[in-house]
Amino acid sequence: MRFAKELAICTVLAIAAPVGAQEAAPAPAAAVDLRPGMVIVSSDGRRIGRIERVLGESGAPTGVTVIKDSKFVTVPAGTLSSGEHGRVVTSLAYRDVR
Repeated sequence: MRFAKELAICTVLAIAAPVGAQEAAPAPAAAVDLRPGMVIVSSDGRRIGRIERVLGESGAPTGVTVIKDSKFVTVPAGTLSSGEHGRVVTSLAYRDVR
């Protein structure tokens, strides 16, 4: 009987843990107002550059181009969210933006 109770408690905790772990997710790219000139920051807080061009349709951007280390790079829209002070944050680390 004790085993059944422990099993039930473990099952409830296993199911509840992922639900409790869900926090406010960053705004999806469709909700981010992407415009040329906006600053993009990496997930580790480093400034990547300014948006040069928004790719895709205005209602559904697919990515943005940025000049990083004197090269044009594309950052996928799915990695972008709104940041502080009008900045855009990518979930990619600085070294992963190529």
